[in-house]
Amino acid sequence: MMMHRWLCMVLFSALCPSSGGVSLSSSQQPVMGVFGQDIILPCQFSPPVRLRDMELLWRKYESEYIVIHSYTDRGNQELPGRGYKGRTELFPQEFIKGNLSLKLKSLRVKEAGNYQCLVKSAEGNHEALTELRIEATAPVRISVEGPKGSGLGLSCKSTGWFPEPTVRWVTQDGQALAMEPVTTITQDQQQLYTVESHITVPGGKDTHEIWCIVQNSLTGAKEHSAIELAGDVFPRASPWLPAFWVLLLLVLLALAGWPSCRARGGHEAWGQRTSLLLWGDKCHEGGSGGTGLLARACAVPRAKSGVSRTHLPGFE
Repeated sequence: MMMHRWLCMVLFSALCPSSGGVSLSSSQQPVMGVFGQDIILPCQFSPPVRLRDMELLWRKYESEYIVIHSYTDRGNQELPGRGYKGRTELFPQEFIKGNLSLKLKSLRVKEAGNYQCLVKSAEGNHEALTELRIEATAPVRISVEGPKGSGLGLSCKSTGWFPEPTVRWVTQDGQALAMEPVTTITQDQQQLYTVESHITVPGGKDTHEIWCIVQNSLTGAKEHSAIELAGDVFPRASPWLPAFWVLLLLVLLALAGWPSCRARGGHEAWGQRTSLLLWGDKCHEGGSGGTGLLARACAVPRAKSGVSRTHLPGFE
């Protein structure tokens, strides 16, 4: 307690009896923090004068101001808002210089926003505002999915980005690939983004290196992964494949025509037997003395023809 009182007296040494000419300042630009790391929110009091009944408050504005750290001449009092307990720290050794900055530890995405450094005293109130922005980047990984037709499927995935990133597939010289990727972006409970992108690279020639670049849309920070492709990594069609398909087509056509061929063959055999029977009747009627085709047919011995009228049902 005595140490705190001494620090407070040093900070507010009697340079002047009132708050006249006193100012409180912060960064004119947004402060950029990195997810999971610590950040300093600046606040500078000048000149370092003594104010009666002085109280220092650090607050975060959401729907209303939430006190995340408090300090008075009676000592350091941490009054954390939800989720800030044990994660805020002042620098008492710097008070003599008017440094009232606050250290915020292990940043979370939801802690981005506006913070207020407020000095309250009997002479009046002084405040300074600081905007905190948070970014997160993550490693990028390319993997080979396998053959896709005559090409090769690639995927690119990265988890842990904030804010929402962009994705590009390019060659090693920075030229965008002509193929259109399929990209999905999702957000987890920590508000971090996961990006996953798929692309099919056509075969037929060496494409050298292909890069997948994931970029932070707020700060422009980039992460990438590259893969080198040569012509022999792409799937190749077998030289026997066209012949196989032609042969398969001929077999299918032959199988499709087989029933009609059997039917046609049966009709022809039936016609031959019918003709022999008719000729046989003519031979009985006219004897074997006919001429032309009928004479030749009657001249064939009946035993060799294998046809007997009495053995054919329907011709009794």
